[in-house]
Amino acid sequence: MSAQQIISVNTDGTYRLNSQLLQTILTREDVKNERVAIICAAGPARKGKSFLLNFFLRYFQHKRSADWLRVNLDEHLDGFNWTKGSEGVTTGIWLWSEPLKMSAQDGGQICVFLMDTQGINGNENLLALSTVLATVTLYNSRHGLKQNDIEIFHAATERGINAVENENPVQKLIFLIRDWGHAHAHSFGFEGGNEYLEAVRENHELNNTLGQHFTQLSSFLMPYPGDVISEDDFEGQVKLIEGEFVKSLDKLIPGVVNEIEVNTVLRTGQDVYKRFNDYFAALMQ
Repeated sequence: MSAQQIISVNTDGTYRLNSQLLQTILTREDVKNERVAIICAAGPARKGKSFLLNFFLRYFQHKRSADWLRVNLDEHLDGFNWTKGSEGVTTGIWLWSEPLKMSAQDGGQICVFLMDTQGINGNENLLALSTVLATVTLYNSRHGLKQNDIEIFHAATERGINAVENENPVQKLIFLIRDWGHAHAHSFGFEGGNEYLEAVRENHELNNTLGQHFTQLSSFLMPYPGDVISEDDFEGQVKLIEGEFVKSLDKLIPGVVNEIEVNTVLRTGQDVYKRFNDYFAALMQ
């Protein structure tokens, strides 16, 4: 199991889709006729997107048990490539190559795939593509939701929708506010995040427009994980992370995964593969 780069950046700045690799992932026998959900981390570079997705992996690796963050506390955080430096390491779009399987409400099966995206700085087309493909988009921002974040995401969403004929494919959007420093005003988690989002929406018309596109719009506030994340010997060990951050992970990740069928449309692996190719052609070529 590993992350595979399905969209790469050419030397001239254009993008290339590895359709054959994508086909291998999404149309394998145990996926092609099953419902697929894509959880995507998006946003500016160096905001911890890859780091976060690896905790989704950990959740599934520990069988989605209630104690998934209370065992193997020395375990290194592996999966998507992440670093502690100032330079972004993700280019293009990467997809976890193995389906993370879970039971659907009707007794069937859902195959969850994790998608990691390049920082959006100057790459709004990638953001548009990932947004129209994702079941849930986690838009990472630090300290708060800024006007620039809203405008960039709004433009990308409009571009993605306009490139797809006769349908609005976007689904859930969660504004994930990292390093939130105002818990006295709005508490960590979904409740405080949604209160904060309502306050922001009162002041930003574009955010209200976003709410009309997505099947569900919410926000989650997360604390700072601690200075340990910048230390050379830190490899993602849970025991070294601040307790409040761990508590937030334990609310966010099960909350996203266990509600994956709420306000979403899940399509088969074969259908998602076709849409990926069609949307890429409409947006990137």
